[in-house]
Amino acid sequence: MHCHSWDLLSFVLYGTVRNVRMDVAPDDAATHRVFEVVSREGVDELQATPSRVRFAEGPSAAHRTGESYTLPAGVFHSTLIEGGEDAATVALGRRSPGGGDLSLGPLSAATHRVRRARCDPDDAARAALRASRRIAAEFPALFPARAGNRPDDPPSSAEAYGRRRRSARR
Repeated sequence: MHCHSWDLLSFVLYGTVRNVRMDVAPDDAATHRVFEVVSREGVDELQATPSRVRFAEGPSAAHRTGESYTLPAGVFHSTLIEGGEDAATVALGRRSPGGGDLSLGPLSAATHRVRRARCDPDDAARAALRASRRIAAEFPALFPARAGNRPDDPPSSAEAYGRRRRSARR
């Protein structure tokens, strides 16, 4: 459960994601501590704050392939992939003044660091190919099968943007 310091606009390329908003409030019988997330050079430092809160799930909404959604800065939420399948989104963020990136954690947790693991280049290439195939399958009118290629091959950039190849003899 976290909130961003920026307004989010996201487009679902394929799959289904569900955002569950959280109602978070200070409480004498707190269940979680608020952490401020400070990111530098591949490391996230989760700085424990004195804020202790209780949360309850609020409204949730599922967003499917081809849909977009927004989340304003400062809204605690969790994002889930529905159906146990892959999902991919592309997001645009607009920084909102005065807010911080926050996360909820156990009351007993102290300030700690989490190092982000970089994806192996071969794994990243396989993921990009899998994603391009899924996107092409979701939008067949935009990415028709090409003669001589497998139907699940990703389109070339020229085909993806509707450009014709030019002959080098011109």
